[in-house]
Amino acid sequence: MKPIDEQKLLDVISGLPTLPQIEHPTETHTKPAPSSAGAVDPDKLPIRDQEAALKTAAGNAEIANRLFEMLTSSLDEEIGEIRQLGERLAWDPLWNRVHKLLGASAACGVPALHATLQQLEAAIVEKEAGQTRALIARLVERAEQLHNGG
Repeated sequence: MKPIDEQKLLDVISGLPTLPQIEHPTETHTKPAPSSAGAVDPDKLPIRDQEAALKTAAGNAEIANRLFEMLTSSLDEEIGEIRQLGERLAWDPLWNRVHKLLGASAACGVPALHATLQQLEAAIVEKEAGQTRALIARLVERAEQLHNGG
């Protein structure tokens, strides 16, 4: 991810929680590459990568920390929504929630969470109910790891 200037970054992030939910028909979602070939194992990634977070925040530690705090403060609520949608297999709203959280995680230097969200998004696109539910459970574990400092 390219570094961007501080004001643009704050404008983008401050707008995330209030973005309207856009309905994306499942047919328009990009099909993921086969998951087994070259897939990154989230368990082998760090919970937090402060160097990557600083890069995204143009070297500003205050912004990097603020982005991380914004993510972690809303994470439980977001995952609660994802869990409810996953239980109902409400594919389109579930994809929207996961995609939104995936975007937020990209800016925060949380590679294990980000990779788990990528896998979850791919499972949703494929409408793999069992895999989706398993990855939602893994997402809950990732959130707990972040809250516990890794």
